[in-house]
Amino acid sequence: MDLVEIMGYVAGVLSLIAFIVLTNIQGIKNLYLIINKPIDYIKINHGGVLEEILERHFGEKIKEVVDSSIVETLSDTGIYRVLDENKSIYSILTKNFIDSEIKKNSADYRSRLIHIIQKNSKNIPSKVGLKSPSNYEYYINLRSILPNSAEATMLSYILTGFILDSIENDNKRYDFIAVNRNGNSILGYLISNFLSLPLVIVNYDSRWELGGKKVDIDGLSEIRRPSNKRGFLVDDAVSGGSILKESCSILRKNGLQIDDVYVLFTRKEDDAISDYKNDSINLHSIFDLDDKAICKIIEAKPENLESMANEI
Repeated sequence: MDLVEIMGYVAGVLSLIAFIVLTNIQGIKNLYLIINKPIDYIKINHGGVLEEILERHFGEKIKEVVDSSIVETLSDTGIYRVLDENKSIYSILTKNFIDSEIKKNSADYRSRLIHIIQKNSKNIPSKVGLKSPSNYEYYINLRSILPNSAEATMLSYILTGFILDSIENDNKRYDFIAVNRNGNSILGYLISNFLSLPLVIVNYDSRWELGGKKVDIDGLSEIRRPSNKRGFLVDDAVSGGSILKESCSILRKNGLQIDDVYVLFTRKEDDAISDYKNDSINLHSIFDLDDKAICKIIEAKPENLESMANEI
């Protein structure tokens, strides 16, 4: 046997020995990890599968824990308050950059609204409400003008001006707008578009179920990680307001923050503003009116409505 053949045999034997040794070392290492560090073993050998399982089955829960932890840390350090202020400042600044038509029509919203109320009010016995109906002598019929797209848009401009003033005065920030499907949905659609905020629709007494779960809210998928996001509810008016309070409750049960409701006017007879306060809801209205005030508006001369708008 010549030297070349001998060297070939030696190299083959050494390679085999090396393979056996390395295999045993890896086997021993894996055995050690399985016994003493099973999590490390899974990460090294099945990390991709583990991540997929965690994401598929626990992804949203993990995100909630992470989000909650981040929010808690930011609150403890005071950074969250600064973020709130910066976001509200951004919302205020958008008031200066929304298109000219919105700026023009959202200005002087009190004066604009009182003219609309005068035009659409009348002395007629009326009743509103489901659980505890309220009786009035004067009725403001804004619902009759909402099918008219131009007038509906005007009411949306008016409520938008009021909301922007509230953002500016109270240093607020919002992530979404909500509307009740049985309420004035048109206002919600238009204001959502004006303020470039996603809209969610609350289905009061929903008849729909998907996957065995009642569909209480439409549009949640438009809010990225909706848990703890803050929004407000809009409608045209509130008397007793039980449906809107229930809407706030549904939104809260779904992990959303809802502390504010904005409407064009409230009925003073029902004292809804105080009633909402008991449920930790701030009910904001441009006018809080009773029969006496509506009568006064109806009988006022057009030239006197401007000053009256600031007195009521």
